[in-house]
Order: sequence, then structure tokens, then C-alpha cells
Amino acid sequence: MGAKESKEIFCAVTTKKKQSIKNYLANIAKHSDAICLIENNGEYIGMNEAYHKLFGFDNIELAKITLVTIFGFSEKTQPNKEEASLKNLRYKIGKALSTGVADFDWVYHTLSGETLKCHVWFSPVRLKSGIKIQCVIRPLDQKMLDNLDDSVLTSADVTPREIADYCLKEIVKMTNSKIGYVGFVNKEETEYTNYSWSRNVMDACQMEEKPTVFDLSHPSVFSDSVKSKKAIIINDYSKPHTHKHGIPQGHLPLTSCLNVPIFDNPKAREKIVLLAGVGNSDEPYSQNHIEMIEELMNKMWAIFKEKFLKK
Repeated sequence: MGAKESKEIFCAVTTKKKQSIKNYLANIAKHSDAICLIENNGEYIGMNEAYHKLFGFDNIELAKITLVTIFGFSEKTQPNKEEASLKNLRYKIGKALSTGVADFDWVYHTLSGETLKCHVWFSPVRLKSGIKIQCVIRPLDQKMLDNLDDSVLTSADVTPREIADYCLKEIVKMTNSKIGYVGFVNKEETEYTNYSWSRNVMDACQMEEKPTVFDLSHPSVFSDSVKSKKAIIINDYSKPHTHKHGIPQGHLPLTSCLNVPIFDNPKAREKIVLLAGVGNSDEPYSQNHIEMIEELMNKMWAIFKEKFLKK
């Protein structure tokens, strides 16, 4: 979700200032996002139908818990640690009150043992009874992977380029990015060959020579990803960062980037065969974006091996 869309969520439910709690809850009742209204200490005031549906609690159960209980586990807390969860929740609420919005990725463990990955927005709401906190929760777009057009990937006459171009288009869309690339790493892991890239990258690039093969012995985000065998996120390219190595003159301007190594065996995570990357998103890249790219690119590599690399 981009910054523009996240703002639209708040506009849709907070445009009426100083309304009553009853009217506010009526306004959010049919909203497609899961929304709840809480006190500054995390106690529930009310929630909409989508919230009930998302978490599977009935009214009696919700009356017995607070948002602290729901947030018993997040990316910065430990499971079932009420004190840590409360501290984290207070920090998020405080940030929302001081800046207008606090948003973050969050992992929720359901009572049935399932894992639900979400993105959360806190924002203050001015009501007649005072300032309350609106909490909007949206499941992350992992479902996008389930909605891919597999016919493109499994067509009998599809070419390697068509598969790569399709997967590139999807990872750019999934991560709300403006640019992206997909390419191959050789067996020795000494070279990276760019195979598919966003058309606007080359159109905007003013470099005299536009290389497609990169020597991984030279410092770059490509070589850093291969050497560390880890994804690299740079969310603000204007600030110093360990993995920034400069941009060649004439290169397309970068505001942010995410680079992900793809392994021949995803479980062993030893031999890197692909690099996939995206850039210039309107929102920070996160672990969820890494996982989405890994899942789709693992699927692409499996198809490549099956269709084109068989001996």
C-alpha cells in the first residue's frame, strides 16, 4: 500500500470532527478494513464488522480483553509478554498522538495457531468525548501470490523471458515500487547478469554505457547480497548506509531499494542463482516484502529448472 492510499483510509473514516462515539462507530461499521476505536491505554471502545471477522472474536470475548492482549506478539515484542506488549503499544500510540499516524508491520498469532501478517495504522480521532485512537488493521498482500495468473507461468510455449518479465512486473506491483530487476548469478557467484528490468529504468538512465553483466568482486548492492546471502534494504537513499556504494553518473535516481538473493535450494540457502530487486517505493520496505519476493522468485526458479535447464 502506498502513502496516498494509506491517507485515503484515514480520510474515509475521520473526516467528521468531534462526532459522538456512536456516530463514529456507525460510520466505520461497513468499512472494508478492520477498524477499532480504543482509549489511550488500549481498552476497546468499539470495532466494526471487518474487525470481528478478521480476529474471529465474539462480543463477549472482546469485552474481556484489550488491544494489549491482541498485540501480545509483534515484531518488537516477545510472545505472551504483557509488559513488553504494553510498552510497545504505548510507544505506537504516543507516536500517533505526536505525529498524526504510526504505522508498522505486525504478526498476529491466532488462538488456533495460525499466523496472520498485517499492517497497522494508529491515528488520533477527535470526538465529543475527547481524543481517541483509531486502529486500522489490514492483512498484508500475501494473498496476491495466490491470485497470480499461473497460466502465464505454466503455458507450454512460454519463453524464459516472458516468465521473468511477468514475475518482475508482479514483484514491482506487490511492493508498490516504481522499478525492478531480475537476473542470474553464475555458478562461481562471481558475476551477475541482468535479465529482466523495468522499461522505465533504461528509458530514464542517462549512462553512456548501460552494463548488463556485473563483476561481483566490485562493491555493490549485488555483491553485498551475494556475499552476505541476505536481502538488503535501503529505505532512504539520501542517508548514509553500509551497503551504499555510490551511483554511477547518469544512473536513474534512487530513493530506496530492496535486493533479494534467491537460492537454488531455499531451505539450504547456500547456492545463489538469482537476484531480484525493486526500488523507489512510496513506503518503507519490510520483511514482508522480502518474503513475497522470495516466494514468487522461488516459484520462477523451479519453473526455469523444470522447463529450460533439464539435462
